[in-house]
Amino acid sequence: MDTENLDKKQFSSFDSEIEVLDTRLKGTTIFNDSTNLRQNVTLYNSDLFKKFTQKPISSKRCLASNQTQEFSEGISTNAIYMNRSTTTIGLSFLPEQRESICRRNGGNFSLMVVGSPGSGKTTFTNTLFGTDLISMDQKKDTNPTSKVVVNGFEVAEEGFSLRIKVIDTPGFGGSVDNLYAWVPATKYLDDQFRIHLLQEEQPVRNYRVDNRVHCCLYFIVPNGKGLNQLDILSMKELSRRINLIPVISKSDTFSTEDLKHFKAIVNQTLELNNITICGHILDQNVKDQIYSHMPFAIIGSNEYHENSQGKLVRGRKYDWGIAEIENPIHCDFIHLREILMGKNMLDLIISTDMHYESFRSHYLGERFKEAIKGQSISEANIQRMNGLEQLVYFHQKILASCGETTKDDDPILIDKQIKMKEKFAGIIANQERRFKDWKRALIEKQNVFNTDIEKLHNRIIKLKDLIAHLESGYVIDNESDYESIESNNEATK
Repeated sequence: MDTENLDKKQFSSFDSEIEVLDTRLKGTTIFNDSTNLRQNVTLYNSDLFKKFTQKPISSKRCLASNQTQEFSEGISTNAIYMNRSTTTIGLSFLPEQRESICRRNGGNFSLMVVGSPGSGKTTFTNTLFGTDLISMDQKKDTNPTSKVVVNGFEVAEEGFSLRIKVIDTPGFGGSVDNLYAWVPATKYLDDQFRIHLLQEEQPVRNYRVDNRVHCCLYFIVPNGKGLNQLDILSMKELSRRINLIPVISKSDTFSTEDLKHFKAIVNQTLELNNITICGHILDQNVKDQIYSHMPFAIIGSNEYHENSQGKLVRGRKYDWGIAEIENPIHCDFIHLREILMGKNMLDLIISTDMHYESFRSHYLGERFKEAIKGQSISEANIQRMNGLEQLVYFHQKILASCGETTKDDDPILIDKQIKMKEKFAGIIANQERRFKDWKRALIEKQNVFNTDIEKLHNRIIKLKDLIAHLESGYVIDNESDYESIESNNEATK
């Protein structure tokens, strides 16, 4: 095959593969053969792609070139453009090989559904995949107080298999005290990042499993009033960790005008509370597409009914007609499915990888600070450390620092500590008050006893004087006569 006859479509596909490859290179370790030194280089998509395609290969321009292009400081590569007469070496088959590898290996996608019991999470999951993945019998067997339940499936379409995990939160909002109902979901998200990080640090990584969650659907109850405090707190915490998409479940309970009004209330509340939707996606076009239907109004059902045109459609049948699942006039289900299962799934996956890199950098940085705590290392020396020296410090206190970091991030534990301190302070204050009351009562009793003792002492003195008068020859019939004699003596004196 001659070079000038290469298909332009193959080159555009190749360029897209280079862009994907660039995404995978971000944050990885690259070896420079000219210096034989390992350097940590962070390459951004746009910059690398722009520099790599400064002189694109085309069928009309295939000149021999040996020009050096600088990719980053300290790293260079020699770009060689093939001559017209040179035989094709097979680079144009790279996209096909990549596609073959992807089909053979399949893919992984994890979706979290969060919402109060009865909000339609299970029904939506079955509707999304067009089959009863989670049966009602299986749902009944689930403990309603369970915090997180992971359901794993494998779905195949046109020879491509996708391993899907649906993370449900059956106990969300079902307790009397729902102040921290969002914690099990956020803790699960954080734990998967930590587990993935620890798996990457293992010597053997052949059997590692990626359980990171790529998207979270938050089910809003169609109450007509808007979001409650639990919804606001939960979505605020979830949006910091994952691509959050709010959905209005059972939207067929609204009329068209009521649904429009309810969406406006929800959007206004989200904006006032600074809750970001799909905040980890950087492509503004994708964000605009999501924002155009947000929050997504959905209906769930796998039942087929015949509509007015005589076609079998999925939907819910009422006396007034059929609410069709896949009709964009009736609900936003097909738009949401397109984002989750269609052309935006890779955006969700890649943005999760990028967010993981940020988490990894922050987590290892905090662990490094914990490891060097108490050691006399200046900031300048820290900046000059290479990766190997930092790794040594990382692993000096890895277990202790990991445990402490996890405890410090647990809001339930922090709240329990505060409540225990308040309870302990109350017990101490109560005991001190009781001790003061006891002391006051003891002092009062002591005063009464002292008064009685003084009276008895005066009586003893009087009796001694009476005895002395009797011994001197005075005849006293009773004690009252003695008291009158004593009073007369005092008057005489």
